[in-house]
Amino acid sequence: MSGMFGTALNPATLIRKQWIAKEYLESDLFFIGRRDKDYEHGYKPHVMEFQALIAIIEDTLEFSFTDLTDTPDVLGLPGQILEVNATGDALEFVDPIDDFLDLIDTPNDYTGSAGYNVVVNGTEDGLEFVAPVVTPSIYEARLTFDGTNNPIESILHINDLPVTITWTRTGVGVYLGTFSATVDSSKLVARINNSSTGMFLIGSYSNTFIQFIHQDYTGTFADCTSIVSVEIKLYP
Repeated sequence: MSGMFGTALNPATLIRKQWIAKEYLESDLFFIGRRDKDYEHGYKPHVMEFQALIAIIEDTLEFSFTDLTDTPDVLGLPGQILEVNATGDALEFVDPIDDFLDLIDTPNDYTGSAGYNVVVNGTEDGLEFVAPVVTPSIYEARLTFDGTNNPIESILHINDLPVTITWTRTGVGVYLGTFSATVDSSKLVARINNSSTGMFLIGSYSNTFIQFIHQDYTGTFADCTSIVSVEIKLYP
């Protein structure tokens, strides 16, 4: 905008000038230094000019976001977002980040990270991929031995193995735990406590069973007559 009041004014300047003009029109400053007869006749110098200025200002006060001095001249594309520009002195429209790896505090790529977890790094200023903590399935039980009978199972821990175990006595001091389905025996770990009269050993195991052998303290196979804790872990 240009004309009798100069070049176009930005919105902030227009608002300020509108306030000044209105204050001036409503004050007695128009009559300072004027002759009494001017006052008597209601003469107000420059009234027309100020009224014209107010009209211009009021016509231009309805401005849009893009009229601001630190915003883009045109609206962005659908889906774009606003962010501060690189020089830190205005706003600009940019495409939103839609890729996890494009964030500034995430890993650069997925290579070699299949199955990994996303965790906060050691310096607590970004994310990283780490191998998951390997948690085994666990079987914990007490086995009650009373000589020549099959052991009686009492589960201590929820059995989250993918199988159940059936315990039988197959010979003097020899006890077999048969799995209800096959397991990967290379990932099987077992532990059994000693009894009050001897010691247990792991005799053999496969993907379908595990065998425990009980010996007295002379090394002779002997039936157990105690309650013994057993733990079996199966890793993924």
